[in-house]
Amino acid sequence: MADRTSIDVIAKLPFEILYLILYAIYIRLREFFQIFFPVTPKSLKGEVVLVTGGANGIGRGICREIAKSERDLSIIIWDVNEKAISDTVTELKSTGVKNVFGSKVDVSNRKEVIAAAQIIRKEIGDVTMLFNNAGIAGLTHTDMTAKIDLLMKRYKFLNTVMTPDYVGANILHGVLRGKEHIYVPGEQRVMRFLIELLPSECYGIFYDLAS
Repeated sequence: MADRTSIDVIAKLPFEILYLILYAIYIRLREFFQIFFPVTPKSLKGEVVLVTGGANGIGRGICREIAKSERDLSIIIWDVNEKAISDTVTELKSTGVKNVFGSKVDVSNRKEVIAAAQIIRKEIGDVTMLFNNAGIAGLTHTDMTAKIDLLMKRYKFLNTVMTPDYVGANILHGVLRGKEHIYVPGEQRVMRFLIELLPSECYGIFYDLAS
């Protein structure tokens, strides 16, 4: 016999599906409207941007795209790899970014996060934009590109979708235009035929519904 929670979930399912459909229609209509009245991207000038996991993979790609978009800002990198932090800070400074800071922080350690956040607030100021990128979500394309070169430097022109820089560019593009972004790994092909029909803003709702 089904318990009360299961009954509630089943009862709400039609309304959740209806909400997803209506929200998807709204997003598509908004995109059509924006063809004639484009959205002005948010300016990064003067921002204090924190990128967790910013010294490797997609996080590093996000930092690179930020540096391409604006130089007059502060970029803060948290990562667990000290050498990668140093290399990324050096790379970003070479592009002319006004302020670049890097710290070894394990975001799974609450004490480290609190201590690092206090240092930022005291020495730099309040963070105005956060890219919460750090973490491991299993063996996905995201993790593969973050941890393994896959010879992509040589074959980058063949498959841009697999590169961290490409994903980072799309994330930043969406953020500056007020969009939500969830990177969908290729292994979840069962739902991909539906995902392809939905705007990126609906991904989170769809995954909540599917789970």
